[in-house]
Amino acid sequence: MVRPMTETQAKNLLAKFGVSVASGVECDSAERALEAVGKLGYPVVLKVSHPKLIHKSDLGGVVLGIENAADLTIEAQRLLSLAEGALLRVERQAKPGGLDLICGMKRDSVFGPVIMVGIGGIFAETLDDTSVHVGELDLPRPLR
Repeated sequence: MVRPMTETQAKNLLAKFGVSVASGVECDSAERALEAVGKLGYPVVLKVSHPKLIHKSDLGGVVLGIENAADLTIEAQRLLSLAEGALLRVERQAKPGGLDLICGMKRDSVFGPVIMVGIGGIFAETLDDTSVHVGELDLPRPLR
């Protein structure tokens, strides 16, 4: 059975293995999102977070460049209405020049562990440029 992770769950897992990820806060209300922005600062990105809403951009579930409390409140309420039990992910907006990554993992009944990595964000489906690795991954060993 496939159990999709939310972006927050995936980023927390990657961070445990030393992968640098955008820090953010998951919130259950516009009020809590405003509290988070008090620590993060503007501008922020607001994203819907729900395990069944994987393709957030297609649903209008990502709002870039929020710079004030009024816009944050309006967009937070809209995103929370996209699905029962939806949460909000608030992140400080990245500076230009960064890279979005898409990563998927599953255990196939024939091949075992399968990992997919590619360009993410709004280009994930447009460019459809991914690589697939079959088998266990090892942590890199230091060169001698």
